[in-house]
Amino acid sequence: KFTFDHLPELHDNFIIFNNEILLVDGELARLDAIAKQYPGQTKIIDKEKKVWEKVRKGGFKTFEKIEKKLETIFVSFKVNRETGQKLMDDSGKDLISSAVQALKPMEELTERLKTDTPPSQGFIKDTLHKITSKFSG
Repeated sequence: KFTFDHLPELHDNFIIFNNEILLVDGELARLDAIAKQYPGQTKIIDKEKKVWEKVRKGGFKTFEKIEKKLETIFVSFKVNRETGQKLMDDSGKDLISSAVQALKPMEELTERLKTDTPPSQGFIKDTLHKITSKFSG
């Protein structure tokens, strides 16, 4: 609530981070399922998983640092409003900037998950039917 009320842009970045983590976790689960299905191909899967795990770890590391600084601001604000407000004014933009920078690699990696839509089960049959009907009739 504090972030929502006093640093709404940072609050928005926390929401984006949460959504990005859900996408990353979903992709890691998908890769694990492929690994179970094709145990002989773990080199390919492990290489891809390392990319996703690295971006996940980096995001968590940065957002944990932001959270610690935010906690200091919050407690300062609760103890002495003026001191807390000064801290917020002094470091709020840096926290937002850190959040935006931490999100960039995640968003770049998850972009393909947001745009790729798998074909429906009958995609090939539907396409073949459309093509053959154009030429046959």
